[in-house]
Amino acid sequence: MKINMGATVLMFVSLFMFVTSQTTDDTIVMTTASVGCHVNCECNQTHLVCSDVGLKTFPTPIQTSVTTLLLNSNRISTIDVEVVSGLNQLTTININQNQFSTLELVLPPSVQTLSASGNRIKRVNLTSTTGEPLQLKEINLSENKLTSIPVLPSSVEILEMELNRIETLNREQLSPLVNLKVFRVTSSQIKTINDDAFDDIINIEIFDISLNSYTEIYRKWFENKPNLIEVKVRTFQLNCDCELVSVYDYLIGRDLEVDDLPQVTCATPKPLIGYPVENVVQNNNITGCKPDMPMVFREVPQGGVIFGVIIGVLAICGLLGLTVWSISKHCEGYSSL
Repeated sequence: MKINMGATVLMFVSLFMFVTSQTTDDTIVMTTASVGCHVNCECNQTHLVCSDVGLKTFPTPIQTSVTTLLLNSNRISTIDVEVVSGLNQLTTININQNQFSTLELVLPPSVQTLSASGNRIKRVNLTSTTGEPLQLKEINLSENKLTSIPVLPSSVEILEMELNRIETLNREQLSPLVNLKVFRVTSSQIKTINDDAFDDIINIEIFDISLNSYTEIYRKWFENKPNLIEVKVRTFQLNCDCELVSVYDYLIGRDLEVDDLPQVTCATPKPLIGYPVENVVQNNNITGCKPDMPMVFREVPQGGVIFGVIIGVLAICGLLGLTVWSISKHCEGYSSL
């Protein structure tokens, strides 16, 4: 039988290409399968996505190439520290809406963002796998049970801590955060903020401590902060004194974006209780705020208005009476005819 060498060569080349392509595909499948991705999660080389899938435990194993862990909206209460500490390319961790009460994490220096809102966290302890300072840039600890600002890396630029149980803010808590640019701690039951609490966060840009229970604000909070562009200090009541006048003048003078102060009322002194803060300051109801001048509170005039209303009512009544008398006289005249 005569063999066609050209056809034979072509057949072998085609067979080789088919086997090679099959081997390559099988290799990819095996690599993907060897990841050990949780049955309800989605995984690839850089992302592990297990959002809202009912997890009670931390999913393992995880590829060391992963950069993003999305574990939000589950029932996880602990993290496998050994696994996380080995993820040297990890940059983002999201464990929002879980059941953590303590946040004990040993993180690789690569992590930039940590979001842990909507848990029951009372204590935070963050350390580095290398012993060197962490380089975290953004931390969200909102909607937890924290009673103070935890010890955090000085690298943090954005700190979200709304809806916690922080009664006091002081300089000791905030002084390490020298690179802080955005600070939000709204609705956290804060009653006292020391006058020097924000002295060291000179790079701040957005400052939101609104919807708390403090009654005193200080000009020092905003001075020497050249990058400050937005201020939110809306509380329920403020002490209407010379310090408040100074703060108001300073903020207006810098043309900063300030939230709706008109809804804040005076807590003290007695003559001004309940009056809108902005009206009191703009109408100069607080005077004598310069050195060697006694501070004077001018009560918002109400008596004159009330007196004017009474006089007006009496005048109308008199006019009506006169009209009735005049009509009755005319009637008498017609009856006599």
